[in-house]
Amino acid sequence: MNQAKAPITAVVLGAGGRGTTYGAFAVKYPQQLQVVALAEPRADRTAQFATMHDLPPEACYNSWEALLREGKKADVLINCTMD
Repeated sequence: MNQAKAPITAVVLGAGGRGTTYGAFAVKYPQQLQVVALAEPRADRTAQFATMHDLPPEACYNSWEALLREGKKADVLINCTMD
């Protein structure tokens, strides 16, 4: 019997170049990766990323601290903040 695995769920910290690259992977391969939350201080980036991933407003945070205060939301966290 061949059972399909559920995609890995992820929260993304940062919707700049790195975050949008990982986000594009999730859009291209939704059976492998699903973004369920975002932390991004810039409203324009948040809006674009949220639209791309169908994230509701309550899944978008303006800081990583606010997101992490909520507890575990996904299987993995993808840190795409600046070095």
